[in-house]
Amino acid sequence: DGTPYTGDDLERVRSMLARRKAGLQKRGTKAAKRCLKPLARKAARFRRYVDHCISKAFVDTAKRTGRGIALEDLKHIHSRGTDRHGQQARLQSWSLGRLCAHIAYKVAQAGVPIASVDPAGTSKTCSRCKKIDNRSRPNQATFSSVSCRHNQPDYLNAARKIRARATLKLPFSPPLRACA
Repeated sequence: DGTPYTGDDLERVRSMLARRKAGLQKRGTKAAKRCLKPLARKAARFRRYVDHCISKAFVDTAKRTGRGIALEDLKHIHSRGTDRHGQQARLQSWSLGRLCAHIAYKVAQAGVPIASVDPAGTSKTCSRCKKIDNRSRPNQATFSSVSCRHNQPDYLNAARKIRARATLKLPFSPPLRACA
């Protein structure tokens, strides 16, 4: 439905813990190395908690509104792209597989249909006129179709494209095991 679920809290905590980890590793003492293990466990628990909360919100919304869930198949997201401004580190720490697994088992319990959608072109295709153009993304946050002049936030345009691709698949799709 285009509701954004950002990982702002997760990103804030991840960057804070990464700074602490870097400081401890730089110090290199025995005591600093002892502090690294609990820090890693704390980060893992927080990621699991955030994944649980987001997946629960997805499934509860789908069940309440009588809709299905469509997810992009982002299997190879970790190996894509170049490292610009630490982007690769954020992608590597993104627990997409765990989030998909949480969604999959909660969907099975709730009886909500789920579909996996090919992500090719979702960010460059207009949800209104269906034209694909690289120039339609003037920046990371906005989508402005070159052909029909349709403007909207990029996440909303992509959500509508994913929904359109999944409408044919949803009633017939088996439960998703994991998408990463």
